[in-house]
Amino acid sequence: MKTLLKISDTIDKVCGWAIILLFAVMTITYSAQVFLRFVVGTGLKWTEELTRYADIWAIMIGFVMIAKRRNHINVSVLEEILRGKNKARLIVVQQVISLVIFAVMFFISFRLIELAGGQLTTNMRIPKRWVYWIYPPAFGMFVFQTFIGILESIQEARATKEVKA
Repeated sequence: MKTLLKISDTIDKVCGWAIILLFAVMTITYSAQVFLRFVVGTGLKWTEELTRYADIWAIMIGFVMIAKRRNHINVSVLEEILRGKNKARLIVVQQVISLVIFAVMFFISFRLIELAGGQLTTNMRIPKRWVYWIYPPAFGMFVFQTFIGILESIQEARATKEVKA
């Protein structure tokens, strides 16, 4: 379990640095676009597109970080009502449901690349598959991080004492 947690933490750190890099790219391209439009009088066509795709990648990578923190899909109202082992069990069930959804999306993402990957982006003229290739590794990491979260939640559930209301 320690090795899996170490891998999980490493993935989280890499994701954090990747998001910083992507936000830097977005900031630079938007700034260049604003400068060129308002000072020079013309803009670069590809900057808006690059920024949009960097944003997609940042969102997907951010979701991986959310999965590690177990802050994704949940029913917080039920979590507030339940106590002790029942709350711990609910959290595990919610994570298992998330795991199933992420696993299904992992396989669907390959179909997306197959269907739309041959198209070229409008301004940058690159194959859209390059943009869409974030989905399989992201969903794969969702599955991994959620699986680790389930293992941790099970350990926490076993350690939780039943609280009498």
